[in-house]
Amino acid sequence: SFGYVSLSFLGITRMAQRRAPVRIFIFECMAVHNITQCLFNLYCFVMLLHQGHVLDLGIWGNAVDTSERGYFLGSLIWLQYHCRQLQLLE
Repeated sequence: SFGYVSLSFLGITRMAQRRAPVRIFIFECMAVHNITQCLFNLYCFVMLLHQGHVLDLGIWGNAVDTSERGYFLGSLIWLQYHCRQLQLLE
């Protein structure tokens, strides 16, 4: 445990001596990525709640609906799936 604490303090002082490796462009790209991901997830959440209310769905035990009423719900699930792929870019 003494070695861990010693190496931690040594690593902190060595990192403080070096120049920060983060560049402005990378930070801006990550900020845009995070904001986009947040907006997609917020849209999916709100629209899934709305469609659940419109289609009168419960949390469990819903009947399968293959009519055109469920197409928008299917597109929201598709968008949610691709939001998870966007999250894997991190």
